Amino acid sequence: LAWCAPATRTGGGGSAAQASGLPLLLPWRDVALERAVEGRTLADQVTASLERAGFGPAEVRERLPLALVGVQSPGIVLECGSLTHPEDRARLLSQAGLRDLARAIADGVLAWRQGS
Repeated sequence: LAWCAPATRTGGGGSAAQASGLPLLLPWRDVALERAVEGRTLADQVTASLERAGFGPAEVRERLPLALVGVQSPGIVLECGSLTHPEDRARLLSQAGLRDLARAIADGVLAWRQGS
């Protein structure tokens, strides 16, 4: 599961402030919304990579998690498994499982970078 800022809502709308040369001031909670579309694309690429690597089904949910409040770059929060689920727990506690998970995440980030 990947969480990202809602890409359907646009941020502060500071074009008038930017045109006048004034600094754009946004409420802290809205800062992440400025890059939400990029964050959604990143989430899509990473979840697709996770599914290709057998870590699916993966889904994306658009909701601003607390960890992304104030983040000024595209960002996502990943839930990579549950320690109460026996298969997830075994994968998350093994070096090979973590390596495969990290590789799938990195492949998704690289695919996103190449598409940007």
